[in-house]
Order: sequence, then structure tokens, then C-alpha cells
Amino acid sequence: MTANADYSASFYARHAQRYAEVSHNFIQSVYTNVSHPGLTSDTDLIDRLQELVPAGSRGLDAGCGAGARDAFFYWQKGYDIHGVDAIEENIAEARRLHPEIAGRVEVADLREPLGHPDASFDFILCNAVIQHIDPDIAFGVTLPEFARLLKSGGVLQLMFKVGGGVATVYDKDYGSDRTFQLFDMLNVYFRGSSEENQRRMEPIVANCVKVREVASALGVPSFYPKADHRADGMDSALIYSDTNYALEPWPDPEQGFTAAFRNVHHGSWTSEVIDELTPTPDDYLIAKHRWSSFHQTHLQLSLRTRGIDTIVLFGGAIHIGVASTAYSARDLDFNIVVVSDACSGPDDNLQMFMERIFPIFTRVRTADEVVEMFKRGAAS
Repeated sequence: MTANADYSASFYARHAQRYAEVSHNFIQSVYTNVSHPGLTSDTDLIDRLQELVPAGSRGLDAGCGAGARDAFFYWQKGYDIHGVDAIEENIAEARRLHPEIAGRVEVADLREPLGHPDASFDFILCNAVIQHIDPDIAFGVTLPEFARLLKSGGVLQLMFKVGGGVATVYDKDYGSDRTFQLFDMLNVYFRGSSEENQRRMEPIVANCVKVREVASALGVPSFYPKADHRADGMDSALIYSDTNYALEPWPDPEQGFTAAFRNVHHGSWTSEVIDELTPTPDDYLIAKHRWSSFHQTHLQLSLRTRGIDTIVLFGGAIHIGVASTAYSARDLDFNIVVVSDACSGPDDNLQMFMERIFPIFTRVRTADEVVEMFKRGAAS
């Protein structure tokens, strides 16, 4: 992450007028790596929504942006449209450009419940917005709120960037770095994600496979911790914290908590190990319900029974499951080797853990170095 990155709120507050200009002139309106071949631009989304919802229908533009381009368009076409946005400057710009809809747009934060009754809208559009919202809040507040507000049979148009973690990119149209939360499209964070994220993950997966194959050939068992949540999320606690996973302070401290990622539940494809690392009958599957692979699982018992005193640790995410498991292993007096190029996570977190934290209580080695460690151990 670069030092001069513009995070979502500050970016739009500073660039509201320029954003409205870019939006209204349909700059940055063509998509890449699309999930549907017929929806490749802003105009495609506009045309499709008009096919699904007749004029006169009541709608909400959730995150209407500076200038409220789409809200104004649908109003002109005879829709009873309303718009909300969390940035005051965006709403001010919308009212300046389109005074005709000044009473239809207002400041409201999608990270909090909206002040509308149940089943208020025939359609909701939320385009390029939830990538600015922490996944815990998006799944725990924003999307359930959309479901509450939609009438039975209503239409939700949701468009977002895909990937994993947090990404910072340089935006030439604003002369600024911009930071986005990327949403994982799970088995778990690899095969269901974007082509770009899969390409980024390929060498990491290849190193995992390299270590696993050598270990297997030498009779070293592999252990596969995997999320095992209930589908209804009732085994997930709400833990208070100062910020979300993107280090953004909660808007309401009394509602500031993170929860386990409930979309990875028992029996789902999302929770399965990727094909490249398919467990064998000799391997161990560790169903876990918290970050640490040791917490109330049989991992420690299985390791002790096999006489294992050293763990070779790799996978993702480095700052969540890997780190929590490493700390637990250390407190249980296991030796730990962390495979530096077989772990995933945001680049700055990877660097911090590999250079400043893990060396204190583990040995940090590359996949090739671990392979040689295995071979030397077998030879002796």
C-alpha cells in the first residue's frame, strides 16, 4: 500500500466535482473481466434494469455518488427514484447539478440501517459501492438491509470488483492512488475468485503443492484446517473492535464488532480444499470454528499422538488464520516453520509478519528451503 493512497471517504470528499464529471461523461464506464458477456458497461446495466423494471416503479440508488447520474436518469424516465450516499460532498454536487431531484437524494451510510419501512422499493441499484465496505458489514448489515427494503419479487442490481483483501491502484483520471476492498468469490479464496486474483495466487498455490508433495513422499502427514460454520451463523460470536478488517473506525462504536465469515459453512463448496491440494486418506481434516486451528479442535491431540513436535505452516490469510494458529502452536511448545512464499494476504501484512513478527518465535523459510529441510531430515 502506498503512503499517499486515497481511501474511499476521503477520495470522494476531495474529488466530488471531478467524479461527477467523469461519471456524467461515461468515462471509466467500460468493464473488464466481466461475469456476464452482455453486461460490459454502465449503459448495459442501465438498459438491463429498464428491461426488468417498468417506469413508475419505486427505486433506491444505494450509493448514488457525486452528481447522482443514474438517479437523475431514471427520474427523467419516469421512475420514482431516490438516492443515498454517505459523502456529504457527493449529495451537495448532485443537488447542484440536478436541482430537480434535490429532495430525492440524501446523506445516508450503507454501513448502517436506512430509515425506510420494510418493502419500500421495487428495485435497488448498488453499483461499484460495496467494494468500499468491509465484508463483515456488507454481509451483516448492508445486504440484509437491501433484502428488508425490497418488495417481494423486487430487483437488486449489484455490481462490484472481485479479488481478495485490499488493493490500491493509481487512477489516472484523478491523479491519485485509490484503495478498494476486494470481495472473495470463494472455493475459498482461489478458484471462485477473479482471473486476476487466481493468477496472483498461482505461484503461492504451486509452492503449497511443492511442499505438500515432498512431505507426502517422505511420509510426513498433512493437516487441513477448514472453516466449519453453521449455515445460519449461529456458532459465530460478535466481537467488539475499534475498526473493521480494513482498519476503518466503526461509525457507531456500540455496533463495532467483527463476526466470523458466515458464507463458508459446513458442506458447502466454498469450504472445500482446492483441487490442487486435495487431501488423501492419510491426511487429517481439522474442522475449525475460530481463527486458530487449535481452538477446540483435535489438532493438538493428533499431532501429539503422531509424536510431532515441529509444524510447517502455510496458507492464508497470513494475518488471520496463519498468525492465530502460529501463536497457539508457540504457546503449546511446538516448533514452527513458516513457508514465506506459500502464504497469502495483503503485501504489507506479509512483509510485516515475515520480517518483524514470525522470526521472533518461528523459522521463516521459502518453499525450496523447506523441501531441502525435509530431504535432510529423511537422509539423517
